[in-house]
Amino acid sequence: MKKVIAILIALAIACTGAYFIFFQKSDKEKILECLENFETAYASGDLNGCIECFDAKSRNALKGIGTLGSMVGGSVGPFGFNLGSDMFSSLFSLGVATENEQIKFTVKKIVYTDDNHAKVTADVWTSKDYLYDESTTEETFDMVKENGKWYLVEF
Repeated sequence: MKKVIAILIALAIACTGAYFIFFQKSDKEKILECLENFETAYASGDLNGCIECFDAKSRNALKGIGTLGSMVGGSVGPFGFNLGSDMFSSLFSLGVATENEQIKFTVKKIVYTDDNHAKVTADVWTSKDYLYDESTTEETFDMVKENGKWYLVEF
């Protein structure tokens, strides 16, 4: 009986190890997933979803702007115009919806500067621009790994 239990425990450990070896996403896959999440959130006008794709420092700063707006401004003017983060989110959603803007990253190169930092070079395609219907520009931006996930550093 002890041998059967020992074999089952060894088998469970082996299966768990195999799972992490074969099914854990690589850093490149995690970086691409972050960019895809940003594209999806942007296309649907989800400001909070876009913000969640940034590193903790950037997220806190971007969320703080909305909080500061509601604390400083409160209700402004005769119509009770609220400067809180809901307003920013709503204006972002409205702007994206009315312009039907899209964004797409095509990663060309990832250079890992250490285990938790990378410089990503990508063609960034946008469906709308100030002067043109669509444009593609090559951009290099920083990404950081926090708690096993990769995030954009505000650029």
